[in-house]
Amino acid sequence: MSGIDIKTDKKRVKILMIAAMIFAAIVIVCFALKILYEAGRLLPYWVAWNEKIEVFGEDYEFVLKDKCFFINTKDGSVNLFSSDEGYRISDFLVFDVDGDSDKELLLLLWKKGKYENARPFWLTDKDDEWCQHIFIYDIGLKETKDQNMKENMEEPLHQKWFTSDLGRNIKRWRVLDQNENIKLKKDPKINTLLVEDTDENVTLWAWQSWGLKNYESYVRFVAFGDLIIHEDILNYGLYKRGGNFGFLFEDIKSELNEADISSLNLESILVNDERAYSGYPKFGAPVSLGDSIADAGFDIVTCANNHSLDKGPYGLKTTYDLFAGKKDIDCLGINDSEAAKCPYLIVVKNGIRFAFYNYTYGTNLPDEYERYSVNDLSLIDREKLKNDLSEGRKEADVVIAFVHWGDEYQKEISSEQKEYAGLFNECGVDVVVGSHPHVVQPVETIKGKDGFETLVYYSLGNFRASQNDVNTREGAEAVFTFSYTYDGIKMTDHELLRFDSYWQG
Repeated sequence: MSGIDIKTDKKRVKILMIAAMIFAAIVIVCFALKILYEAGRLLPYWVAWNEKIEVFGEDYEFVLKDKCFFINTKDGSVNLFSSDEGYRISDFLVFDVDGDSDKELLLLLWKKGKYENARPFWLTDKDDEWCQHIFIYDIGLKETKDQNMKENMEEPLHQKWFTSDLGRNIKRWRVLDQNENIKLKKDPKINTLLVEDTDENVTLWAWQSWGLKNYESYVRFVAFGDLIIHEDILNYGLYKRGGNFGFLFEDIKSELNEADISSLNLESILVNDERAYSGYPKFGAPVSLGDSIADAGFDIVTCANNHSLDKGPYGLKTTYDLFAGKKDIDCLGINDSEAAKCPYLIVVKNGIRFAFYNYTYGTNLPDEYERYSVNDLSLIDREKLKNDLSEGRKEADVVIAFVHWGDEYQKEISSEQKEYAGLFNECGVDVVVGSHPHVVQPVETIKGKDGFETLVYYSLGNFRASQNDVNTREGAEAVFTFSYTYDGIKMTDHELLRFDSYWQG
């Protein structure tokens, strides 16, 4: 054998030895990782392992340390309870979960398997992965002066309820305060748990019957622009559809169903006298139009606009009365009398409290009707407007103003719109929804000196009309969502969707 062959063989042996060592190292590492995983030492990096002590009653303390939960006597002399060795506890809360005036203990924990001892009969796959759970316990501690006699204590905890699979990764949680909880319109004695996952999505949980139930934690809003009943639309609805105007809303039914709150600007006043039916320039539509708007599923109809008094006090009162008689829809911007009324409407949806305002730049009206129950910006003192807006801000989580303003058929934002938008921002309005120009105008987020932001849809254009100008044939739908977040209620998304608004029978 040549010297070259010997060197080659030695090189191969060396390579094989290195490969064997690498393989062995990999096996050892995998084995070590498996041991660590089985021991719960390789749980996700995002888990916050809290450590805290909370006093319970006069004699006990709850302790979370080193991923374990303990109940000790207050002086630490007796350990009354220790969490299961197979559990890794990341946090705990103590509050009245079910409204029975007794506090419960909630553990946020990791354990192997999605289920406890009782598993669904259809479960056939292995149930040995580390999973996150919420366990709820009744607290059975009996107050006694003989703290050193553990046998004289009742069983400290009784398991009340637990999750099998949360379906989300809980990063942190908290209990809503009393004011937050009341707004959810549930039994005020039953507290609500707010949970934030790793994607910063928040869900709300409250006790119902036998366990925690998940509740909606956001409100999705859709808003449309001007509905104008020109004469051809009026005649089609009256003579082709027998007075039913539902045809105007057929293509948005799914959007209205998916929305939590939806709105529409009505720019044709309602009348119940056939002699008052008319198109441009003084609009008068049958009350059946109002019925069709309500039947379509709208929640809010805004009526403060330059055509509000086209039929005088009669049309205004007819419109107000029609919507006031329907429990599932609210009319904004007009009143049924000259009596002073609250300038805003409060609506609570999914626990989020909204204050709605509706204003118009002015009206096409004779002088004798000048101050008749329309929220007319040209007649409202600036200080009063600021005070009105500030009052709603104090009462609501979210403030939304619907404003009829700007220059007709102009895509550019007017100086008056800019001025009022700044005022609305200064007074804490979260969203401004504009109408009147009959064309779609830009969307802008205004940031005030204090950092407060106002989203302004300057004009959504027409919802339905038969104006011929090419720019008036495009309308827009404002879509925005307000959600519970860990730090409060905030806007979590918004967009502008465009569509063909021109009606032709």
